[in-house]
Amino acid sequence: MADDAERAAAAAAKLLGTTVNGHLVRSVYVEERVAIADEYYLSFVLSGARSEVLVSRSGGVDIEEVSRTTPEKLVRLRIDPLNGLDTWIATDLWYDAGLRGTSLPRIAALTTKLYDAFCRADALLLEVNPLAIDAAGHSARRRRDDGNRSRRPV
Repeated sequence: MADDAERAAAAAAKLLGTTVNGHLVRSVYVEERVAIADEYYLSFVLSGARSEVLVSRSGGVDIEEVSRTTPEKLVRLRIDPLNGLDTWIATDLWYDAGLRGTSLPRIAALTTKLYDAFCRADALLLEVNPLAIDAAGHSARRRRDDGNRSRRPV
């Protein structure tokens, strides 16, 4: 992380033209640093014929460890494939996870949008850890399983 634009440019310049995992670095994506107010966990996984969503207010940590030591911090729901994931269901899900206040409707809406993206991508897994929240909005990462590229080319 860089403290200012000048240092970010210098760090990017060091990367350009290098090789990472056998790939030539031709460009560098730079984002503004954001002060994180809170971190949550959100994932969707295809489990048999149904999708499942898992949420927690304990984001940014090893979720497997949370599952072993404090499973009550995780809330899981099998999603009805005919009805999908409505905002009101996502709101209840996050409420059950202990989320309250003005973030609740925003996180619920984001959850339904990410579920839609998960379905459109024909994904096996979409995991956001951490789902980082700040005063301006949300920041998320997506890891894509490339095993389905034949069905969904990039």
